[in-house]
Amino acid sequence: MPMITISVQRNPDPEAKAAVHNGLFTANVERTGDGHFDAILVAARDANAQVVGGIVGEAYLGWVNFTSVWVHPDHRRQGLASKMLAAAEVEAVRLGYTHAFLDTFSFQSPSVYLQAGYEVFGQLDDFPKGNQRFFMRKAIGLLSADTPITPATTSGHRENSLLMQTYASLLSQLAEMPDFLQRGMAAMTPSQLRQMPAQDKFPLIEHLWHLRDCDADLYALRIRKVLAHDRPTLEPVDVGAWYEDRRYKERDGGTAIAELSEMRAALIAELRPLDALALARIGVRADGSEINVLGLIEQLLEHDRDHRWRIARILKEFSAPG
Repeated sequence: MPMITISVQRNPDPEAKAAVHNGLFTANVERTGDGHFDAILVAARDANAQVVGGIVGEAYLGWVNFTSVWVHPDHRRQGLASKMLAAAEVEAVRLGYTHAFLDTFSFQSPSVYLQAGYEVFGQLDDFPKGNQRFFMRKAIGLLSADTPITPATTSGHRENSLLMQTYASLLSQLAEMPDFLQRGMAAMTPSQLRQMPAQDKFPLIEHLWHLRDCDADLYALRIRKVLAHDRPTLEPVDVGAWYEDRRYKERDGGTAIAELSEMRAALIAELRPLDALALARIGVRADGSEINVLGLIEQLLEHDRDHRWRIARILKEFSAPG
């Protein structure tokens, strides 16, 4: 038997990598008799023809795998991902595929896929730590290639159950923010709270009060308005003006955290009993675009994540020696 050597490469040799892929592809064709492959790309472009979102799919053996789904931050929470997903599914059906699968993380709005009719068939916990990675599938063969490109709606007990499972995870993540702030600010002096960081436009004190006021006067206000009224208009709010108008730098950081903790707990208590129908209630932005209650909650969580990351970076800067 000829001698075989095994090597590990950090920078794979293109020729060796191609040999592995081609060898596996040939073996699969020999077993299945199907060597057909289709690439699917759905792109969303703005008025300047710039790509602001897209879906990449790889289709083979009767299934399409949506490997990448992305929407530019300026265009999120406007239903764009759902519309692109519906378009990608219709194209896959037109090409003859009957099923779709994908994977997503708990911090990547998995409810978009649940609302589109996907079901979770696998889950990895602590990937990354404190989060989950979900593996989802959907039978798309019943779609017609003439199906209108509109988001699917949640239907059936199973889909609602999965949606509510994801919703419970969102609420748990919302509850973490006040605790994070309390732990992070425990060792900060009043002067450090007002010190300008090197890599952020705002000191910690302004982050704290911005978070507190956005909970009270933006996100919670909008959520309650949509729950209480039929398709209310959600007027734009200039939160950027609050930093100076509300004199954040002159305020006490501990008060901001305490008030945010109390308000966040009250909001979560109101949100916890909501069902799928309540989460689907719609509000209308000033530009005519729509957003449902679940989308507003995800907006709040995304706002938390942005400031949590920025605050963590400031804390790391302030704790660095020298």
